[in-house]
Amino acid sequence: MSNDILLTFNAGSSTLKLGVFSISDNVARRIGKGLIDFRRTPPMLQFIEDPSAEDIMLDAPISDDLHEILDQTINRLASRFEVDRIIAVGHRVVHGGERFEGPVLIDDATLDEIGILELCVPKIRFCNIGDEGHRELAVT
Repeated sequence: MSNDILLTFNAGSSTLKLGVFSISDNVARRIGKGLIDFRRTPPMLQFIEDPSAEDIMLDAPISDDLHEILDQTINRLASRFEVDRIIAVGHRVVHGGERFEGPVLIDDATLDEIGILELCVPKIRFCNIGDEGHRELAVT
């Protein structure tokens, strides 16, 4: 039986970092990591799955809406991991204000509160997790 999978994201102003973790007995073990540099055109996922590394070309446009890039990234990961085993997706919020000091469940209320933080830090990409595309990603 395959282990469950946890995906983590850290979207900054110029990069998107991701981690893929295998969950077994409530312990997470990293089995892959990646980086997308938004300054590069066309975008490319640099993915490391120890001991190998690969550059995976993406043809999604780079924009403030990360839905297409995330969609392609998940599809590319599906050739390596059983994406139907994904049980949770995490995202690092750097400027979480007083409200977000630790892990929280991402639901509509949380997304609304994160959207308010956009007024404080408009150039950080975490604000984009509140769009409908990412809500779909969290559901599917």
